[in-house]
Amino acid sequence: MVRFSRQLLLSAMIVALSTASYANPKTLDSVVAVANDDVITQAQLIQQVTFVKQNLTKQQIPLPSDKVLRKQVLEHMISFSLQKQLAEKYGMKVTDADVDRALQSIAEGQKMSLEQLRAAAAADGVDFNDFRQQIHEQILIQHVQQSALQDKIKVSDQEIDDYLRVLKAQLMQPKVYHIQDILIALPESPTSEQIQAAKQRAENLMQSLRQGANFDQLAVAESAGEEALQRGDLGWRRLAELPTIFVEPVKNKQKGDLIGPIRADNGFHILKIADMRGDEQVHYANEAHVRQIYLKTNPNYPAKVYQQKLQKLRTELLHGADFAKLAETYSDDPVTASKGGDMGWIKANMISPAFASTVENTPVGKLSQPFATPAGWHLIQVLERKKIEDTANYKREQVKAMILQRKFSEEVQSWLQQLRNSTYVKILDPSLADEKKD
Repeated sequence: MVRFSRQLLLSAMIVALSTASYANPKTLDSVVAVANDDVITQAQLIQQVTFVKQNLTKQQIPLPSDKVLRKQVLEHMISFSLQKQLAEKYGMKVTDADVDRALQSIAEGQKMSLEQLRAAAAADGVDFNDFRQQIHEQILIQHVQQSALQDKIKVSDQEIDDYLRVLKAQLMQPKVYHIQDILIALPESPTSEQIQAAKQRAENLMQSLRQGANFDQLAVAESAGEEALQRGDLGWRRLAELPTIFVEPVKNKQKGDLIGPIRADNGFHILKIADMRGDEQVHYANEAHVRQIYLKTNPNYPAKVYQQKLQKLRTELLHGADFAKLAETYSDDPVTASKGGDMGWIKANMISPAFASTVENTPVGKLSQPFATPAGWHLIQVLERKKIEDTANYKREQVKAMILQRKFSEEVQSWLQQLRNSTYVKILDPSLADEKKD
């Protein structure tokens, strides 16, 4: 499955600070839109617009007109609702552990502890429970998008090799670009008139920007992209993470440059290089020498059966039993059991998040508590730790993640448009209706 970069988790914080959940019981006020099996009310729209205004004001971004902002916010509410309904239809779930990991990642990205993150949210007037709920919903939407697109997005070893070869040939440190994007969208099968109208609109916006118009304000008011309400902010991207069609126009540009309009399958894009920096070259990885006793689970037995069995073995080990002998006798993993449970040296990216977290939090020489992963139940002992220079492998993993992210970015906007076109959406407020979308 495609995994999102930390930047997307960071963007969840922006969304959480600018929006409030509208999945509350419907009040008896007027309905402004119907999105498949859901309705969006006037009160919900007003609440969302208010939060977006507050967020834009905090960032000192000039506000578009109320009518423009209301239409933009409503489009995002419709998109969110349709994706959330898909998640419910297919029984997708987000656990508290998923949210905890996302919050930890956000905190680390901001160079904060979780307590500092909580304090920062409070300073911005955000209730942390509401913040958690927003992160929960963002992860759920990510799951929906990943599920819909994962079969379309593959990265071959050859693609990774080709990208690394290009970097080596450039004889320079790779750059990372902070990109903003304004999208003037086109329908799936546009007519020549629609293409010309969208192109003219994009050229007019480009002209306004060259004459000093505020990019942030125009992105909020005019962009059809998912990030419109975040000033069209795509975050920090390496070239491999950008849609292929953006790479050549971007790679030789400087901070502050405007690019476009660029014609893509989903419309015309105007880009701004908000910032840029050199990419770090050296990476170190933590490895741990681990041994385990593993129990394969049977759905006919409750989890406590496995937990209690491992807890009993743990007690025996604490009283002097030999780990290797118990692993050989009880572990259901024939490969490691034959080695006394020895898994060798492992890195976090080689194992599941739950396993990696337990390894990280278990002191050398100590036993973990029994814990579950999707594979089964485990009891581990960390024998040693070391830090190794891992730049080559790290670069390959980074390049793979970048190419996945680039391909995902190329696909997600088209998928959202297809989702909108294939479901029932009716905007009932005439002032918000758009004949092309309604």
